[in-house]
Amino acid sequence: MSRVGAVARIHERLYRTADIGTVDLAAYLGDICEDLAGLARQCEFKYQPDGPIPIATDRAVHVALLLTELVTNVSKHAYPKGKPGQVVVTLGRADAETVRLSVRDEGAGLPVEFDVERSGGLGLGILRARLPKPGGKLSMHRHKPGQELVVEVPTQART
Repeated sequence: MSRVGAVARIHERLYRTADIGTVDLAAYLGDICEDLAGLARQCEFKYQPDGPIPIATDRAVHVALLLTELVTNVSKHAYPKGKPGQVVVTLGRADAETVRLSVRDEGAGLPVEFDVERSGGLGLGILRARLPKPGGKLSMHRHKPGQELVVEVPTQART
């Protein structure tokens, strides 16, 4: 349902602008975070964009779907059984041609032996499959408490 909502939001934004090739990723993801907050009510959302980021519309949809998977994983695993918790979503530029999206929680964290590159879980499998190639990256950072998953996505398709 949240994936469909992400695609519907981009169509809604496109109807409000003359330029259908580019959207402001920061504003678009703000809408997506509002939708996700309604679905994961046990989580308190904080969205921290680092200013407007113009991006190709198709890339914006990829980033929104990645965000949806990241937040779904947090709501299911970091705060199980409806336990309340915080989700901090940050958006900025890794460099002039790449955006960085981070989703951090303060949950129990993943086991020490967990490897984000080799995990066989469905959620991370979907994340890895949705990363644009070439140029998309996924990384994990452990915190006390919680963890942070970071995706980097090129703003334009690379050949």
